[in-house]
This record gives sequence, structure tokens and C-alpha cells, in this order.
Amino acid sequence: MSTPLPRSCYGASDLLIITHLKTMEAAGLAVGVVGLGLQLATTLQTYVEGVAGAEDRLRELSFDVASTASTLKQLEDMLDADKAVAENTSINQASDSVMIFTDQGRRDIYLLSRRCEKVYQGILAVIVSASSPPSAKVKAIAANVGLSDLTTTRLAQFVRALKWPLIESRVKTCLEELRWLKMDLLLHLQVATIARVQLRRSSKRVENSEDESTLEAVFERLMARRDTYRKAALEGRRQRKISAKAETTSEHLPVAVDPGIGSSRSSMRDNAMGEIPRGSAFLGTDRTLPPLDGKDGNKDIDSTLLHGNNYPSPSHFRKVLKLLDGYPEVIEDEDLDDDPFDVEAWTLPLPGRESQRLPFLRDIIQRIKHATKHGQVSRLDQFLALTPEQRDQAQDLITQLVRDDARPRGYLALETREEEIIIFVGVDDDEEVVYLDDPIGRTWQFSYKDFENWQICLLEIKDASLQQKIRDGQFDIRAESGALIPPMQWHQFVKPGKTLEMAMWGDDPPAPPPAPPPALHRPSSSKAALKRLFTPRWGRALMTRVRRWRELRELREIEKCVDDIRHALGNAPRRSELPEEEISEEESAKAEVDDEDLFDWSDDEVVEVLNSAETLNQLLASWTNIDTATS
Repeated sequence: MSTPLPRSCYGASDLLIITHLKTMEAAGLAVGVVGLGLQLATTLQTYVEGVAGAEDRLRELSFDVASTASTLKQLEDMLDADKAVAENTSINQASDSVMIFTDQGRRDIYLLSRRCEKVYQGILAVIVSASSPPSAKVKAIAANVGLSDLTTTRLAQFVRALKWPLIESRVKTCLEELRWLKMDLLLHLQVATIARVQLRRSSKRVENSEDESTLEAVFERLMARRDTYRKAALEGRRQRKISAKAETTSEHLPVAVDPGIGSSRSSMRDNAMGEIPRGSAFLGTDRTLPPLDGKDGNKDIDSTLLHGNNYPSPSHFRKVLKLLDGYPEVIEDEDLDDDPFDVEAWTLPLPGRESQRLPFLRDIIQRIKHATKHGQVSRLDQFLALTPEQRDQAQDLITQLVRDDARPRGYLALETREEEIIIFVGVDDDEEVVYLDDPIGRTWQFSYKDFENWQICLLEIKDASLQQKIRDGQFDIRAESGALIPPMQWHQFVKPGKTLEMAMWGDDPPAPPPAPPPALHRPSSSKAALKRLFTPRWGRALMTRVRRWRELRELREIEKCVDDIRHALGNAPRRSELPEEEISEEESAKAEVDDEDLFDWSDDEVVEVLNSAETLNQLLASWTNIDTATS
């Protein structure tokens, strides 16, 4: 490269060109953003194609990362060409080429590249933080995460450790932001291509209206899709703010109210201490968001996961996982050596496909037993990582299995595969029974599974005075409280180990049975059902120790109140205001990372862009030198 001339040798026009060249250098792409995007896309794509059970949304994410990085590379090549033209002009070399971008166009591309870099870093931060141990979570986010932190092993932990529900909403956030950035980049590339065609036509006086009209049609479609994606990103931000506000409000309610900390779209209560209403459907749910434009939704925008889109909020899972990691004694199990049980593997039912039992080797059973015994498998952790619909399906499956052979079953573990979820259940050898007191004063014992056909069971009562009324159905079954149990709803109210009473009708027609008390209308997947799911004979310690959760929660609330009172009196600062060295490492590890602190642009900026009417001619005049060259 030639030695630059002294400043005094340049004229006014030359100095203007040099200043313009320096402006171009300052307004190039963000350093390393293209390489970062391409390597990130390659790593994600390698994982998606090479690991069974990869989530569809990770596949979409890898595609969008690759698209934005590729478009940035093409824009970078155009900016480099403009820079070469400016350098040739500065040394008075003749050239037929004309610079395409204006200063405004270069600044816009630079800002877009910075935003893409921000999203790439956000994706890295989400994956690294979700796959790191809780003690290293804050450090992983605070540190400068890079591609060295994103390994296939770390990505595979999402399947093994069921981390996907924890990060699903944040990955969706990255997708929404990345898609409208991708449309913006493609729009800049299309405008630059049109400008290049017009500039060449102007310099060579060549007409090519067919190519230009095609490019303009593509431009119109890109404009429409960019606006659609921007609206989707903006609506996603608003919904996240509403959810965050609702969660913050629920966290400040009195402890006695025991509010749920799950998703605002689900009425699920906190873990095993509240009631869990039944899900309406699993996988076949029709509760989808309406399309943005009132028409059929675009698959790219309204895409959902295979297993539904009604996940609990990530903050719920962070609190559950943090609690279990901080207090491992909550989920310790009793010794399994003296309590033999069998293990079964069942697939959760899918639309059009029933649940099936899967055969597997005995050594797998032994490994599951060993892992459960030594605390290597957190059953509660895995169960809570399912969606509400999937939890209901798991409970229904286990309930139906118990009903089939009257042997108690308990949830052990699960495995997520590409197209199915496999539930491992432990089977106890003890048969569940129901006791019935007849009008004569005798107590009968029936198998719980057989009591569904209770009229057939009652025919075993060999008494002439009762046989005909039993055959005619002239009797009532009452619970211990005296409430009548409707025959068609026995499975909702009759539980193993319960004692029932048979009352025969008199000569007069019986009065209409009273409505069951409100307590009997509770759904079967209640606190008791969840307790039974996790408490066969080998796991009863789980629910006894889970009572400590409420005490710990109340203790934290008391500490917070004392802290506020001390601060109000001016005697001591709040713990959050203490210097960093005075806060223990354990407390620092419990700090949460703001889910919304991924990007540095505001909602107002997106709204402003949506409200501005942009035509092709306006963008050509703003981003390119088309007016200057053709005038």
C-alpha cells in the first residue's frame, strides 16, 4: 500500500473523501459477528442432526442464526466493495464502480449487526446458564461467554436433564428477535441489489426491466414479512412483561394464601402442597394463539413444539430446581434393598396412538433402582419439568395401570425421545383393596380393580333377602362420611383402603340423592393424587420431608420483613445493598438473571419503525446513492 501524502497536499475534495472513508471504517459490521453467527449455527446444526430428541425450536434457531450470519456476510462483501471504491477515488484512480451505500445505510447495517451479535450472545448465555450447575450460574452469565462454552455435551444436557422447559421461553424470545432482524437484513440486501442494478444500468445505459420488476416484487414481500415478525416480537415482549408482573404480584402475597408460582396460563398450584387441576388435553390442545393478521398463521411465526405450548413459566422451574439443589435432603429416598419392586416402561399416549408398554433388559431396571436409591435421579425434578398436560397424562396412565391389576405403582423416571416420552414406573407386589360393610353387619374385602364392576362383586353376597335388590340395583353405596357415591363416578371417590357402606332401599322409592359436598368435586389430580403418585412403599420419605418447604419459605419471608424494618429504622442496609465481598458465595449463586436483559433496544423503537411508512423509493434514497448517481 502506498505511503499517504502529507495533509497539506490534499485539496478540499480529497479531505472530504478521506473523512468519508474513515466514516465507512467506523460504520462497518460489528467485529467478528459473521464468524460468531456461522460458528454458532454450525454448532447448533451439528447437535440437532446428531442427537436424538433435539427440540424442533433448536432446529429453527440454528436455521435463523445461519440465515442472519449468511446475509451479514453478503452485506459485508458489499461494504468492502464500497470501501475499495472509496480508496481508489482517494488516490485518483479511475473506476467505473459507484459506491452503493450512503452513510445512513452503513449505520443501519452496523446497528443491525450489533443487534445480531447481541442475540447471538443472548443465545449463548441462555444455553450456558441453563446447562451449568446452580453454583456457577451467575458466573457463567457474568463472564464473557463465547463459543468455547457451547459444546455438544452441554447442549445434550437439555435432553438428559430436562432443561428445555427452563429455557423454552427465552429461546422463543431469541427466535422472535432474530426473525425480524433477519427480515431487516434481507431487506437491506434486496434494496442494495436493486440499487446496484440501477447504478449499473445508469452507467452502461442498459435496460433490464424484467430483473428490476422481479426484485421490486421480492422487496414488497420482504417488507410485509418484516412487519409481521416485528409485530410478533413486540407482542411477545408485552406478554412477557404481563407474565413477569403477575409473578411479581403473586410473590408478594401473604404466605397464608399459598399462591401458585406456576405459569399465568395455568392454574397449577405450588408443587405438592396445592391442587393441580386436570389438563384439558395433551398434545391435541386447541388453545393456540390467534394469527397476527387474522388469517391463517404462518408456521414460522406460530410454530409450536411437539408436546404442546402450554409450559409453566421459567421462573417456576428455576425456583423448584434451586430449592431441590439447595436442599437435597428433601428428595432423599428410603433404602430400596428391603423393598423389592418391579419396573415397567410405558409411552405416553399420542393423538391416534395408544400408550404402549416397552420391553427392556433387566440391567436397565437395576440401573434405575440404583440411581433412585442413591439420589442420582430426582423424580420430583423430572416430573415437574413436564407440562401440566403431560403431568396429567402421566397420572392418568399410572392410575389406569393400577386399575388394571390392582398393584400400586409409583413414578420413577422418564426419558424424552424424538417423538415420544417414556415413563418408568415402579410396581409394588401388594394388591390394593376396598372394604364394604353390608346391611347385615359383615365386612367384605374386594380388589380395587374389580370394584369397578361392583354389581358383579356384590352378587358374591349370598343372602336371599339381598340378592334380588342387588340384581335390581336397589341399593346405595355411601362413603364413610355418609355421602352417596354415584355409580358412574365411583373411581373419583372410591380409593384403595377405603371402607364403604351398602344401604338397601326400602319399599318406598328412595328420595333423590343429595348433591355431593363441594369437597367431593375436587379433581383427581389433587394434592392426594400427587402424593400417591410419588409415595409407593419405597418413596414415602419424599412427601414427609417436603413439608419442610413451607417452613423454609416462611423463614425467608420473616427474614425479608426484618430486613425491611431494620432498613426503615436506619440501623442497617438491606442485604441487597451490601458490598459484593460481604455476600456469601451461596447467596450469590441464588441470584437470578433477568430474562429480559438480553437485548438493548426498546419497544418504542420497534413501534416507531412499524408506524413509519417506507416505500422502495424512500429506502433507496435513504440507504443508497441511487439519487446521486442517476441525477
